[in-house]
Amino acid sequence: MDEVLRGLTAAAEGVATTLIVSGPFGIGKTRLAHEALSLCAEAGFTVIQGRSTGLGTTRGAVAGAVGRWLRHQPAPQLAELVQGLPQLGLLFSDLPIQPLPPLTDPQLERARIEDSLVRLLERVVHAGPLALLLDDLHLADAGTWSVLHQLVSALCDQPVLLVLTVSPDAEPDQAVTDAAGMRIRPGIGFGTLQGVLRAESWQVREIELEPLDDHQAADLMVAHAMLGATSPAAIPRVAPRSDPSVLAEAIRRCGGRPLFVESVGAALAEGLGPTLTGDVQTQLLARIHVLEPVPRTVLDLLSVVDVELPAEVIITATRRCAPDEKTTREHVLSAIHTLTHRRMVLDGGGYDLAHAFLRSTLRADLDQAARRRLLAAVADAAAQHMLVDPALVAGLTDAVTLIEPHRALGLLRAAARRARDLGAAEEAVRLLEVATTIATNAELIRARGDIHGEIAHLVATFRAPALARARWAEALADYSGAADTIGVARAHRHLAELAWEDGETGIAGAHFEAAEQALTGLGLSPERAALSFARMVAASRTDDRPAMIETTDRLVRIAGELDSPVSLARAHLAKGAAAVPAGDLVYAARCTRSALASAEASGAPELVIRARDQLAVIAGSQGDVAGLRHHSEASLAVARQIGLRTGEGWPRLRIAVADLLAGDWDAALRGTSEVVAVAERLHAGRGLASALAIHGWVLTHRGRLTDAAPVIARSERMIWSGLGADRHVAWTAGLARATLSLVENDVPAAMRATALIGRPVRGWLCLLTLATCAEAAVAAGDLGAADELAAEARGMRSCATALPEVVNAWIGGMVAGVDGRRSDAVALLGRAADGFDALGLPFQAGRSLLGRAEVTDDAVAAARCASDALRVLDTLGAPIQTQQARTLLRRLGVTPARGRARDQAIVGLSRRELEVARLVAVGLHNSEIATRLFISPRTVSTHLEHIYHRLGLSSRTALTRYLADSGLLDGRRD
Repeated sequence: MDEVLRGLTAAAEGVATTLIVSGPFGIGKTRLAHEALSLCAEAGFTVIQGRSTGLGTTRGAVAGAVGRWLRHQPAPQLAELVQGLPQLGLLFSDLPIQPLPPLTDPQLERARIEDSLVRLLERVVHAGPLALLLDDLHLADAGTWSVLHQLVSALCDQPVLLVLTVSPDAEPDQAVTDAAGMRIRPGIGFGTLQGVLRAESWQVREIELEPLDDHQAADLMVAHAMLGATSPAAIPRVAPRSDPSVLAEAIRRCGGRPLFVESVGAALAEGLGPTLTGDVQTQLLARIHVLEPVPRTVLDLLSVVDVELPAEVIITATRRCAPDEKTTREHVLSAIHTLTHRRMVLDGGGYDLAHAFLRSTLRADLDQAARRRLLAAVADAAAQHMLVDPALVAGLTDAVTLIEPHRALGLLRAAARRARDLGAAEEAVRLLEVATTIATNAELIRARGDIHGEIAHLVATFRAPALARARWAEALADYSGAADTIGVARAHRHLAELAWEDGETGIAGAHFEAAEQALTGLGLSPERAALSFARMVAASRTDDRPAMIETTDRLVRIAGELDSPVSLARAHLAKGAAAVPAGDLVYAARCTRSALASAEASGAPELVIRARDQLAVIAGSQGDVAGLRHHSEASLAVARQIGLRTGEGWPRLRIAVADLLAGDWDAALRGTSEVVAVAERLHAGRGLASALAIHGWVLTHRGRLTDAAPVIARSERMIWSGLGADRHVAWTAGLARATLSLVENDVPAAMRATALIGRPVRGWLCLLTLATCAEAAVAAGDLGAADELAAEARGMRSCATALPEVVNAWIGGMVAGVDGRRSDAVALLGRAADGFDALGLPFQAGRSLLGRAEVTDDAVAAARCASDALRVLDTLGAPIQTQQARTLLRRLGVTPARGRARDQAIVGLSRRELEVARLVAVGLHNSEIATRLFISPRTVSTHLEHIYHRLGLSSRTALTRYLADSGLLDGRRD
């Protein structure tokens, strides 16, 4: 208990602490954890506790713990806690909030729900210290690990005691493959969690419990027997050790594990002492066999499933299974009460067995026929009450074939929809797989086609196109057998889209034509609108402009006639997206604004975010920094409004780019540091690759080339390992590599990077990227390629700003300078500098001024131009280009102006706050920092709150990365 007290004290002082209690089964881990929680409650901690069941369910250990705790909160406090977290209403139906409609992407929905859980616990901690127990963590599901990962990062500087119990023989991290052959994402695992705890500077205390010795076991056994005696008169019968040999044998069989010792003591108390000759399981069975029929039936029902059962399901199932037809509801409730009093059943809102050992003992005592009968009773009761908790139904999949098919099918599909709405796509697939085995008769063939389609949609979220194609092929066969023409068209459309993804254009075209034929003569329908949209997307991939225009116009007409703002939004989004690579940015923006209006009218936040994102991309392509920032912030606001923290990465990354373009490079570095930290925490592959590329791009601008190189290289490795098909990610990495290579004067590497980019006008920031590609071509001596790129800039069909002309002048100036046409170069680069400055792009303006100074023959004019460039570049903090300007001025015989002391990164931080930030970055805990600086741990926490707020960061990891990338970690910039 001394270790527990030390951990509690540290947490109370504001040091996030984890207490890991380990030991073999039955050793007393849970009891010690509960004693720790009792001490926490006495110390004023909020206490929340849950346990893992071993099922991959939507209601993981954290969600289960929070749900039980919320049910006991007073109404006013509950309303305040859950305000602004509507998605908690999907998990917990009795909350005073209305959940938002589920997202169409299950992975995003699950992330949104997990984020809501984390934010709720953040609110709890802000009100006072928190003690959170997660029992049997080695059985945790993927959702529990994911939430834990986020909690560790979010609460790393808070007064939290995280108590974890785990068996030493826990399974290592591993992926799981289900019956459909689909690889399921594993949890982060206990080993990974320990690494995260260390990275986020949690104080970790470990307690490994040892078995009791014989004397301790004997004392505990007799004491428990005496406590369990039914009357004072029974104590002499159970307490004395009248038969030492029997007692010694019982102690030996218990192996020093308190759970077993107490079970034997309970058997003594119940008058079973003379039979203590078998193993511990035998003693437990002896206690079970003396139960009345109704309590025994309740225990057996709870043993055949691995989840809590609601009272109504237990009552209905027990009355069906009870041998006495006169068993009443009151009989069952009385039995539940008796079992709870005897600590064989736990009441946590639903009812469950008190321990896994009891479950395994009961199951071993049932034959297969009895288990199937009990499972069927629970399944039928669940279907009767339409209790579609996916975790409950998942535990009944062996029994649903034993009940009426329509009833079973309705239960499975409803539970799958519930799982999908909670973001548990893997769980939904497993439930639907069972449904396909039930829907076998002719009457259910069409329903089976729908189920195959639902599975195909879900497996597509795991990026498993082969599995999706197989499912849609099965759906097509079922729809054809049921003569369902709409279903046939839908299956062909999806098969066409999947074939396009695989590059099989001929097969895709055949499926599209088959879909069109199926819809012939059926008039307008949502399926026809969906088919038109799919054909438009396919045409855009082959750059078939006439087909794109024709299909998009048709989609707009259909959507208008169907009065469908969602379809209309998609149509306008498609038109806008198609106009960007065509260089028609004004038209692209107009179409996307129409899409935004339709999306807002339809109340579809995902489409609103997509429209805002597309408007931000278009603004960035035009060099409209204000527009880039405005639409990115609007997208970020919607993501936050609907609780989608994982949807914040892209807009925050674009805001960082806007900061960079506008000249606030410290803000840009803080932004990319934070996005990288969040993407790593969420294991976001595509998002992390893009964030790393942009982060490396920002570091290159800051002149931190040795830091930028490995960051960009990591992004490239991720692309080549499976993300290369995403042209946006590949383009971003190509821009970062080209920029770094040019600064390092590695021209061949820069040219290879521009090859990765391809046609710059197809990406975002297209014109600035085009300028970078032209710079690489000029450096390589390929002036013809540079001229072609300048022609692309001039050939933009429409642009709301003067950026095409400015980029054309910049490229022309570089080419003229290399070609010896110095007067042309001076004029063109001067025009570029003025244009970039007018657009609010100071770095490009400064570089244009520097380039102009280098080709100006008049020394006085050159020095004036170089001094202007130095002033701009030094203000930005561009060390490499600043040094180039200083070198040029010295060559011209001018002493450069002294550079201003740049410490923008720590503006607003006090000297003490900077000290705290640096000590955090070197890995010290809050208590260690407090000792080092002679302040209290709570003061350290307050300093960190100020630091995070002022720098726009949210974790120790992001703060450490930012300090290192800014050159502030070693104090050289003080």
